[in-house]
Amino acid sequence: MQTDTHSNIANHRRAYTVAEAAAFFGKHRSWGYRQIEKGKINAIIGYGVTLVSDREIKRLLGEGEEFDRPN
Repeated sequence: MQTDTHSNIANHRRAYTVAEAAAFFGKHRSWGYRQIEKGKINAIIGYGVTLVSDREIKRLLGEGEEFDRPN
């Protein structure tokens, strides 16, 4: 069983609202929209809804693990 909270949450749903996706990073919804506009987050956009896939969230969370974190 995985102990990583983010991985466990992302395994339950296929897509999240921009606000929910931003919350994974401790950020506000507007941060999420800015990242989408900059092309840093790939979004699913259609029928008046913007979503971020669980795969995209896992990809972004994985990028942060590549760096050594200070003690």
